[in-house]
Amino acid sequence: MISFEELHHFMMLDVFYGVESKATDSIINSIYREYPENPLFKNFSRRFYLLPCKEDNLRHLLYLWCGFLGLPTYREKQLLQWNRDDYLDHWTEDFELSPDDIKTFLRKRSWPLPIFQRLRVRSRFVV
Repeated sequence: MISFEELHHFMMLDVFYGVESKATDSIINSIYREYPENPLFKNFSRRFYLLPCKEDNLRHLLYLWCGFLGLPTYREKQLLQWNRDDYLDHWTEDFELSPDDIKTFLRKRSWPLPIFQRLRVRSRFVV
């Protein structure tokens, strides 16, 4: 398992998703374009931009993945059932994600794996 904050950290360093990349903004915008009339998405977007972390696009993307697109989250290896508002009303230090779930989730959508997973896969084959 990987904590939310640890995943967030690795994604900040990632070439594709990282802070120097415009890909994260593009993915966020494409998610909202998929659901243009959905009031839950609109409300989430409005509320996210009122938070102190409103400039943190990676956090925004991860919240969308977990809260709306079905990336499973866990606490002490137990699957969490979150309301969408929970991502806005509570900080995230105490939930985790499974690297295997992340890999499956991203591959289904043809999005690249973050650096920590590419390194994990590569290290299995390095002699």
